[in-house]
Amino acid sequence: MAPAAFSRLRRAIGATVPRGWEATLRKAEVGAAKTYALIAHLGATTCSKLKTSTLRDLATTMEAEGLSASTIQKELSLLKAAFNAAIREWSWSGFVNPVVGIKLGKSESRFVRLSSLEEQRLVQAMSECDNPQFWPLVELAITTTMRRGSLLKMRWSNVSLESREVHVWAKGFNVTLPLSQRAVELLRRIPRDGSDCVFSMSANAVKMAWQGVRDKAGLPGLRFADLRHVGATFYAKAGFNPHQLKAVLGHKSTRMAEVYVNLANSDVHEALDKAEAAGSFSRPLPPAHFHSGYDLHTPSWPGAERAGSTANQSCPPM
Repeated sequence: MAPAAFSRLRRAIGATVPRGWEATLRKAEVGAAKTYALIAHLGATTCSKLKTSTLRDLATTMEAEGLSASTIQKELSLLKAAFNAAIREWSWSGFVNPVVGIKLGKSESRFVRLSSLEEQRLVQAMSECDNPQFWPLVELAITTTMRRGSLLKMRWSNVSLESREVHVWAKGFNVTLPLSQRAVELLRRIPRDGSDCVFSMSANAVKMAWQGVRDKAGLPGLRFADLRHVGATFYAKAGFNPHQLKAVLGHKSTRMAEVYVNLANSDVHEALDKAEAAGSFSRPLPPAHFHSGYDLHTPSWPGAERAGSTANQSCPPM
């Protein structure tokens, strides 16, 4: 559940809301007042009295107030998983999961790609960042597709530049990721301060630095988490198959890797450009002044002389 929604539930049952969430909560409540009023009602309701219709109303209200399908899906999925765990682990006999029967949407698949100009602006902004660790951190996020948390937990003792591997903690489990030559070179350029930590930056320091860099680069909508998608998209477009991409992403299955591969294959612009560059079209383009300089008195299409021409005729007769 999102921090703001979780805070709302805590407030509803009389618990103290963490100070760091107050501003986020207030901002969210402004645009989703009905949603949070319903969440407060749910938070004060005993589980045995929860109804499927009420949770369906929650999903409808969230959608009406502009919350994304992905957010709605995550909220209901978490509730569904929690109730299933209670039934399974705590033996809630006779309790029927109220989320069952509600058709959950799918999380939005992000296909993030930066243009050459956007990449240049991003590099320029990173080069002006005061923290010398931040630029390597961003580059490694793209090159390795590692999440921010995994990068900040990375330890030199778990990095092997010789075998080009790194052992990291990622979303609840340990995983060994392969390192490209570019990633190895990036790691070699990071100065060591004697500790085992590859990066000494805190999560909040990364957040603040990223906000400054993306704003300066003119990319206010680009999230740090998107850097993982940028890297995955690059490898998918480079021809990686799902199994290769699964290893790079550190996933246990190829499901998400297949999403990237399918999205990359559906992006036909590059294929169109390659086809034209290969000379598939040998015909020259008409001059830019074709329409404005067209000689109406000497029409050139077949049969034009027989059809005749007039002063306001600019196209062949149909």
